[in-house]
Amino acid sequence: LPLLLLFIAVCAGAALLYRDLAQSLDKNLTANYRAMIGCYEMREAATLMAAALSTAQRGDIITARKDYVEQRARFQRYFMEQSLASAGSLRMAMLEKLDNAFSDLDELARVPLDRGGDFTVASLRDTETSLFRVLKAVETLNHSDYGEVQKSAEKSAKIARISIDLLFAAMVCAVLLSLYLSFRLARSFLQPIQLLT
Repeated sequence: LPLLLLFIAVCAGAALLYRDLAQSLDKNLTANYRAMIGCYEMREAATLMAAALSTAQRGDIITARKDYVEQRARFQRYFMEQSLASAGSLRMAMLEKLDNAFSDLDELARVPLDRGGDFTVASLRDTETSLFRVLKAVETLNHSDYGEVQKSAEKSAKIARISIDLLFAAMVCAVLLSLYLSFRLARSFLQPIQLLT
């Protein structure tokens, strides 16, 4: 009976540990997967916004404006999703930097598009610099998300180690307890026999 109770207690403890681990991993992996997809989409949208400026330079201003507006809306949609998912977290500071970089890019790119594709060398250089800042901010955000995935993996490894140590300690206790109980049981049987003899 004591061995059975010990076994039940150990199994209950292990079940609670693994339930916590599974919930934590599920939440973190889902959130980080969505964040990484969002970062990829924002990076591609910003790059295509810059590509629309190249289209405008070649003289196709209508197509350039259409592409630019579509990619700008795409970037903003994924940025809003990221902002809502990150409310109150440390990611908000990185998202603010990304927002500032994107606002600069948008402002620099819209001026030549509104003027019908009138680009100067300086405006192109400034636009490319702003694009680089946006891509760098997205990459920083991605790197942070990857770090969170690593932390989740380390936490799961730690919980697995704790549960293995717990099971090993319980097995040692079970063996010692069974030896002790066997000794006590043998003594209790031997005492009446010794008295009779």
